[in-house]
Amino acid sequence: MKVRLVFKEFPLIQIHEWAMAAAIANQCAYRINPQNYVPYRTLIFQHQSDFEGIKANASAVRDLLIDYGQQVGIDRLQLSGCIDSKASLPRIEENVKEAKEVDVNSTPTFFINGRILIGGGPPEVFYQAIDEALETNRKKK
Repeated sequence: MKVRLVFKEFPLIQIHEWAMAAAIANQCAYRINPQNYVPYRTLIFQHQSDFEGIKANASAVRDLLIDYGQQVGIDRLQLSGCIDSKASLPRIEENVKEAKEVDVNSTPTFFINGRILIGGGPPEVFYQAIDEALETNRKKK
């Protein structure tokens, strides 16, 4: 394996009222079927404005998260049960704790072989950082 990609949750609850609910749902999706995780979180990020429109209505946020899960093939009953029980909350709390320990305070934040990249930036910046990390690892072998 040349590259390993790890997603960590860091819900910005002070900015987005629905961020924690989405983080819980993301991690539930992973627990239910890891193959649905990336398509699910991608769909949620693509539709952030849908959540902003419903603000503090927790029931509407939950329904939207479950609908998006169903769209990517996640069982509706399993997802709703996991969301309602907050079964994935401990993992999110651990992700947040870890992020704070390494001074992460915004999203997106990336680490490529210990090098921190903050923000979405142009793809070329990521390609260069990954190429440099791969070259460094080749030299170590």
